[in-house]
Amino acid sequence: MQLSAILTGLGAAFYPINFLAMLIGLIGGITLGAIPGLGAALGITLLLPLTYSLGPIPAFIMMGGMYAGAQYGGSISAILLKMPGTAAAAATTFDGHPLARKGMAGQAIGMATLGSSLGGLFGVIVMIFLAPQLARLALRFGPPEYFALAMFGLSIVGALTAKSVVKGIISVALGLFFATVGLDPISGVPRYIFGIYGLMDGIHFVPLMIGLFAMAEVISRAAEGHQAEHKQAEVITNLIPKLEDIKACGITILRSALIGTGIGILPGAGGTIASFLAYSDALRNSKEPEKFGQGCLEGVAAPESANNAACGGAMVPLLSLGIPGSSVTAIMLGAFILHGLHPGPMLFTQQQHFVNAIFGGLVLTNIAMLPVGLLGARIFSKVMDVPYYILGPIISIFAVVGSYSIRNSYFDVWVMLIFGVLGFIMNSLSIPTSPMVLGVVLGTMAETSLRRGMLVVGGNAIAFLTRPVVAVLLLLTVFSFVSPFFRTKKVLRKQINAEGVEES
Repeated sequence: MQLSAILTGLGAAFYPINFLAMLIGLIGGITLGAIPGLGAALGITLLLPLTYSLGPIPAFIMMGGMYAGAQYGGSISAILLKMPGTAAAAATTFDGHPLARKGMAGQAIGMATLGSSLGGLFGVIVMIFLAPQLARLALRFGPPEYFALAMFGLSIVGALTAKSVVKGIISVALGLFFATVGLDPISGVPRYIFGIYGLMDGIHFVPLMIGLFAMAEVISRAAEGHQAEHKQAEVITNLIPKLEDIKACGITILRSALIGTGIGILPGAGGTIASFLAYSDALRNSKEPEKFGQGCLEGVAAPESANNAACGGAMVPLLSLGIPGSSVTAIMLGAFILHGLHPGPMLFTQQQHFVNAIFGGLVLTNIAMLPVGLLGARIFSKVMDVPYYILGPIISIFAVVGSYSIRNSYFDVWVMLIFGVLGFIMNSLSIPTSPMVLGVVLGTMAETSLRRGMLVVGGNAIAFLTRPVVAVLLLLTVFSFVSPFFRTKKVLRKQINAEGVEES
């Protein structure tokens, strides 16, 4: 992408409505990210009804701000309370909380803010230059290639987002089933509607997502009772990182940003994996590895720069190929569709001004994260003191109003409630909901591309494999689907051998 296009995007991001949307998304994301159990997925889900009434550019700039802000916000509770606000901030607790116990909470949050801002900016810059190249390559794709791409994305997400491979597959399968409800995309024959007229158009994405994430969380919290005491956030000082600390952590931030961007590009990997890999890398390359786990600023900078860089990386397959790189970008893919936009190679040729504005908005978001995070850290930390019996009803009201407002339909409210109960049951059984999201989003793409592809090749499925890109992607799909079973078998064998040694 030419520099002029980037500058054009930055100019669009500075329009008053777009700049305001970015700030709202960023501040809201940091706030939700700081509350354990919430995060970007819930925030963007609740934003969907609001952004539906906005234009596409401010809507997606706001979502980008929410995504980046929540990824950073999780570090605040991780450092202060040893309770990561998001899964991606789990590795931050290893050194962040020991620093807080030493009275260095301000230094830890300051370094987390700096690492998040620089790492996120690095990931976005890589996205700006890499996404258009992938899009040009994808212009040669036909229905068979898009089918293979969809299957590749589904197989990776099903394998990597669940502790149990079987449960991940169950979640993906449920998503694929819900994607088939409604009229057949080719023949127009109704499927799985069971005489319910509201299902003729399929299950609407917004109430499904609000139920699966927001309402399921409210039900789960209500079932737990929330008798736990609320810890008071401590006074935070010395937030601005010192020059010697920046120098000491600079190489770690750069190396972790590279790791995070690379991991983020892989569909289904996400910021959690990136943060743990970056932490391990920082530990291996440290001159004083014994300090890790005892309160080390490098141990905060590494995971935070990696998980924010993964945000930009996850946007690469979303924008260039239409394949979400994480559960959050899966929700964003649904938002694209709601606004009549279809991520992929044609987006870069037909909606170049929109793409430029999104790039500019993400660059501005990560730059603004530094002053907003440093100035607002004391305020954001206070959000953790708000009892959930206040937050829960507020979220429930947003969920009901948001579900109804999409089509002014009470049926969508019932859909939201049903998926809220389903999400609660899945959480209780430790079945992840993220693979279901990808199943719903990619299921339609997979089915439509397969059906059209079969028409292209005259019904000869073997002809699919004669196309090089399809053959490679399907081989990768098989490998990514099978490899977790071998890893699980290897772990079980080691456990059995270890138990045998102990008994002997």
